[in-house]
Amino acid sequence: MIIRKNSNPSKMLALYAQSQKDLDIISALVQDSILVKRDIRWLKKKHRFTILINRFRWELLSNKTKKAIPYKRVQSILIFDGILNVLAKNLKYALDDEVLVLLSINLKRDENFCKLELIFAGRPCIMLNAELLQVSLKDLESKDQAGK
Repeated sequence: MIIRKNSNPSKMLALYAQSQKDLDIISALVQDSILVKRDIRWLKKKHRFTILINRFRWELLSNKTKKAIPYKRVQSILIFDGILNVLAKNLKYALDDEVLVLLSINLKRDENFCKLELIFAGRPCIMLNAELLQVSLKDLESKDQAGK
């Protein structure tokens, strides 16, 4: 896993996953992220699937800092590369501006492919078939920095 993070909590996070352990970290960091359906994109020709999310900054909440750091969310992008096809289950019933909550990202491998499953609160899920595991999580701008 490649990590770019400064010790300053106001700096943005950038992670890149190529293994199950790496993906488990990203999945934990995006747990309870909120998004709307219109911010989900599959760029078929580029074999790229992206989701614009507002994630809770779990990494700021160590035992020592829980009381010192207020509740914060940051706008982030999840990027899945090498995607061959995308299947959605129960997503068509969600409205474009309905808030969805991402609970986890699971990985299953078979002989030839990686199968990623994005689980949302309620019934929706998205299944991605990929040639290999290439997942990025990049913070874009925190809500407290938006006006600066």
